[in-house]
Amino acid sequence: MPSPNKTIKALLLKVDNVVICEVVELEVELGEPDCKIIKPYEYVDGNLVPWPEVSGQNELRLRSEDILTVVEPTQEIIDQYLKLTSST
Repeated sequence: MPSPNKTIKALLLKVDNVVICEVVELEVELGEPDCKIIKPYEYVDGNLVPWPEVSGQNELRLRSEDILTVVEPTQEIIDQYLKLTSST
């Protein structure tokens, strides 16, 4: 179970990616990226792989309008995510 100060979500992005990550909402000016995602992993064929693959960066900012929807991942996915991210 994640600690109370972490919000781990599954994001379905407009580019048809499902990304599992910690999400922090930011207060910014209109049009600026207003979501910070931490330690993002893409859900691919039942596995979590670092996302984006072309970067080792583990904190990214997104505009909320680039997120199609936000859902609660299953406990199995949360456990897998926490195992992968516990040492980073």
